[in-house]
Amino acid sequence: MKKLRLTLICCIIAITFFVHFFNQHQILKMEKETKKLSRLWERQKIINQDLKLQYNQLSSRERIEKLALEQLGMIYPKQSTEKLRYVAASRQGFSMIDFFVPSAEALTR
Repeated sequence: MKKLRLTLICCIIAITFFVHFFNQHQILKMEKETKKLSRLWERQKIINQDLKLQYNQLSSRERIEKLALEQLGMIYPKQSTEKLRYVAASRQGFSMIDFFVPSAEALTR
């Protein structure tokens, strides 16, 4: 009976040591993976900042006006005496003829 008890205690101690070292190994493995992902995240943040800077440079009004003038021959229109009219469509099915000829609204429905 004492041998059985001693064997059981030795097995429990062995299993405890195995579980402890297995958990230590898993913790170190996860720590390494966390550091790897952290470095990747930092690199992606830098790339994202560079892309935002590039986007801002490419979408600047000055650059677009320069390209439009040089490559497409477009010029910025001069201010005319006629004012621009902005039309907001408040309902579905609104067309420009409704704006210019309000009496023709029934024709566009």
